[in-house]
Amino acid sequence: MDHNDRGTLRTATSVGVLLAVLGIAIAAGFVVANDGPTGADVLTDVEDRYESADSVVVHANVTAEHDGTTNEYTVSTVTADSERMRVNVSNATEYAVFGHAENTSWVAGSTTEAPIVVRNGTVVGQSALSGGTNASALSDARSEWDREWDHEHGGVTPKNLSVSTLLEETNATAEFVETTTVDGETVHVVELSSPERDGRLTLWATTDTATVLKYRTTTPNGTMTVDVEETHFDVSPAESTFQPPGDDSWRTSVDSIEEVQASADGPIAVPDETWSFETGTVLASPVPAVASQYTANGSNLTLVQSNASAFSEAPDPDDGRTVEVGNRTVTITDGHGETTVARWSRGDLTVIAIGDRSESALLDVVAGTEIVASSD
Repeated sequence: MDHNDRGTLRTATSVGVLLAVLGIAIAAGFVVANDGPTGADVLTDVEDRYESADSVVVHANVTAEHDGTTNEYTVSTVTADSERMRVNVSNATEYAVFGHAENTSWVAGSTTEAPIVVRNGTVVGQSALSGGTNASALSDARSEWDREWDHEHGGVTPKNLSVSTLLEETNATAEFVETTTVDGETVHVVELSSPERDGRLTLWATTDTATVLKYRTTTPNGTMTVDVEETHFDVSPAESTFQPPGDDSWRTSVDSIEEVQASADGPIAVPDETWSFETGTVLASPVPAVASQYTANGSNLTLVQSNASAFSEAPDPDDGRTVEVGNRTVTITDGHGETTVARWSRGDLTVIAIGDRSESALLDVVAGTEIVASSD
């Protein structure tokens, strides 16, 4: 699948998220009135219908048209209250699954080697990496794809949306267009637009149950049409529906530096002998990496290292300070709490060191860290 197809799959996934949001609090209508409803009335009635449901299951077909090409996807969503949702998007060759439950979001699919799980804003790697020191390591180590996903979807939850917010706090307008039929159902049609956006959103919803049957987004770049095949209210999905897949094959726990060397694909960074190895993990996703934790005289040190381009090509943070340590150019930043983060590269290998010592003390650790060959 080429870059444009992957981008379209990601867009379709976004449509799935929007469908899930629709299952809680947005768009289209039901009002019985002799002279026809207003657009705002239609939106408010459907908001009430979806918000009053304990859960909503939606199955839909998505058609994306862009630059003369057409792509089709199947989207299924499940929502339960304002904190749990699951979205499945697929076509003939690719699939993606997104889930959210309380403080945990995750994504899996045919383009990822293993599920990417984000809990409380931090990519989950292993239990030993759950503290403040190690959380900063994983945050710095996240892949560009994961960063993009988190930027686009991490703050989206259904409870953030409402018709009153949409219409009262923005310049958006909702215009009632007509009452017509779709697949034998009588529906109201509403068109949403905003002077700040070059496009419009058109929605069709039944007049008797305020259920969305169809919606279409139209912009100068193309058209996305969602035909809703089924909608079920107040079902009882299993709790596992909203949890990430339980496959742990993407990570391997190790108990010694020798096991780290045996599992690594290339050379690894090892601190001097004053540091005692505590635990480690070899990660296959979200990027191939090795994470190791050490202690010395009450201090903690975490080394995260990878040959992946997501490490070496990551931009330096705005507050980074560059210093020379021997023949290494090291970028220093302040981590979470009292921690300090150092990053440097040698060839394709990039190493991130996180410690709870001062900057000067961490630079001493960097100076004493050796790059040793793996034991293939």
